[in-house]
Amino acid sequence: MASTFLVRLKIGAKLIDAKGVNLLYRSKLKIKYIWALIATALFPILIIASFTPSVKQFIHLMQLKIKFLLQM
Repeated sequence: MASTFLVRLKIGAKLIDAKGVNLLYRSKLKIKYIWALIATALFPILIIASFTPSVKQFIHLMQLKIKFLLQM
């Protein structure tokens, strides 16, 4: 422990132990970060899925239903 004491004397308040580092970088997880993560994860999945025939057919069916509902 003598080496730690000497380092603390020389450096002073600039030295931070492992317990103090945790306090420096503590941040809460924000909901906007979660939504951004979900959106970025879903984007490539939706792009790949849009090339499959069954998804293309489903999208076309939804477009027809929306057009039909808007005409009423």
